[in-house]
Amino acid sequence: MSIDSAGSSSMCTVPAGSRIRWRATPCGRETATSASWDGPIEGAVEHLRTHGVEVEEGPVPRSGARGDGTSVYFRDPDGSLLELISYDV
Repeated sequence: MSIDSAGSSSMCTVPAGSRIRWRATPCGRETATSASWDGPIEGAVEHLRTHGVEVEEGPVPRSGARGDGTSVYFRDPDGSLLELISYDV
């Protein structure tokens, strides 16, 4: 996994073959659009499940733009990969 950070933003790419069902892209990687979740990550998981959203992976420890956190990964209706990360560890 590689992380490119600039200020409070970051872009993570994860090699194909991860436990997440990654889609093939020309470079063999997929990016996840990431947003931070205020509060414990369990609140994000509960919120997603309440709205019928399947969590593909997580909670898992990750490093983000603000340091160490815990993330969950899921897909939007178009199939794009999304990440919620909580720095409330």
